[in-house]
Amino acid sequence: SKMGLWVYDEKPEHEVFTMFIANGRIKIPAHAKNHREFAEQVMPKAAIIYSMLPHAHFRGKSSEFSVVYPDGTEEVLLKVPKYDFNWQMTYELAEPKYIPAGTKIVHTTWWDNSAQNPANPDPTIEVTWGEQSFEEMLFGALLLRFATDDEIAQHEGKATEQAGQEVASTD
Repeated sequence: SKMGLWVYDEKPEHEVFTMFIANGRIKIPAHAKNHREFAEQVMPKAAIIYSMLPHAHFRGKSSEFSVVYPDGTEEVLLKVPKYDFNWQMTYELAEPKYIPAGTKIVHTTWWDNSAQNPANPDPTIEVTWGEQSFEEMLFGALLLRFATDDEIAQHEGKATEQAGQEVASTD
């Protein structure tokens, strides 16, 4: 085996990191066909999101990442309606997504713990968090970075401009 390592002379323009969102208290009832739970985290700073990865095990049915902005509006960033444990993917956004400080990121997962789920190891038991595939997870990873002051000013300027246009159009 070989491994390549590239070292740049300059410092990178941005520091990108992975943020995890998880709910370790999940309890999926026996025989539940469409059980839903979520995890959420409020962003302390404005950020740019590049990609998202939902993760569950054999009972995972669907998954969603959404945001609730500080003004209360909501937006779905990623919807995986037919989650498959064997096809776990990172979903890269076509355009990086700016979110202001105070935005709540919500990761929701649905599970099928019924006998109709052919991948289900045992529909007769309540399933909780665990690392083994016969247990379950509500776990998400986001690749992101914090926004620069210039990016924040640019986006805040757009928001103020749009709000002014809405007020002008209601007269």
